[in-house]
Amino acid sequence: MILLTEMRLKQGLSKASLARKAKIDQGQLSKIESGRMVPYTSELSRLAVALKYPKDKARQLLSESTSSAGGMGCSQNSGQSNLKQSTKNNGVSHE
Repeated sequence: MILLTEMRLKQGLSKASLARKAKIDQGQLSKIESGRMVPYTSELSRLAVALKYPKDKARQLLSESTSSAGGMGCSQNSGQSNLKQSTKNNGVSHE
């Protein structure tokens, strides 16, 4: 599960409500969460703002969550070690 999805669930937000807050299409959010689409920087920034996550660390929202391994998952530093791996394997293009 990516950090974006984990944070959405921990905040009790549905995909529809997060999409509305971030001003993106719910279908796009679903594709982003499933790894079928990489969001534009502007979309990722809006998602970060909607989740009250630092905009300068928004790219971390696409990294694998560490909570399944016992980490918090929602700290500002979570996912940093997975960021390179995530972006390296994220060869999905924009739709």
